[in-house]
Amino acid sequence: MKQRLLNSVKLAALIIFAGFLYAFSAKRNAVKKLDAIQMNFENSTNLLVSRSDVLQIINHYIKPKETKLVAIDNNVLARIESKLKQNKLIEDTSVYLSLTDTLFISVLQKKPIARIVGTKSYYLDDNAKPIPLSKNYTVRVPLVYGQFNADELLQIKGLIMRINTDELLKKQITAILKKDKNEYVFKGRLGDQTVQFGTLTNVVSKLKKLHIFYMDAWSKKRINKYKTINLKYHNQIVCTKI
Repeated sequence: MKQRLLNSVKLAALIIFAGFLYAFSAKRNAVKKLDAIQMNFENSTNLLVSRSDVLQIINHYIKPKETKLVAIDNNVLARIESKLKQNKLIEDTSVYLSLTDTLFISVLQKKPIARIVGTKSYYLDDNAKPIPLSKNYTVRVPLVYGQFNADELLQIKGLIMRINTDELLKKQITAILKKDKNEYVFKGRLGDQTVQFGTLTNVVSKLKKLHIFYMDAWSKKRINKYKTINLKYHNQIVCTKI
């Protein structure tokens, strides 16, 4: 009987001690001194979202002071991460606290491929989604003038991505204008001519013709002798000289 009682006391003491250790560990992990904040902006040298933008969000949830501990747990980290993801210029982010009490924040920005200029100006990203302009940095991408619905933005994305596969055209084409009947006109960096592209059909064939034209015109130093370059006709380029 005494042995059973002794065993019960030992078991109770062990449970209490384990509970104490768990509570102590949980409190120790929840209340820490935040020693440093380290940010990593992936795949970008041009910050659409600034470090101060990120710090402003962090300081809303964590207000570290030199002489005081701050409460940081997974819920706080999750709230910071969720708030960062609400930024329309951020594609993805991760937030975690290291064993050395450094707060690590990784930010993947969205990638603008064009700037749409209409009643409102905004960037078009590589997922064909509108994203707001950045107050921190202006991205050098082609200007696309006009009003577009979601299906047309998807077509514009396809056109820009195809242009970007050709280094010559990527450097040369600076502006795209939507005209009547869903036809498009290009403007180039060199030369004052207008490229009549037509509708967004046979895009690969038309861009190939334009590449050939530019290579020939530049090699013969005739780029400034043309007023229009018409790509709308099948298997031919019709040019108008100045």
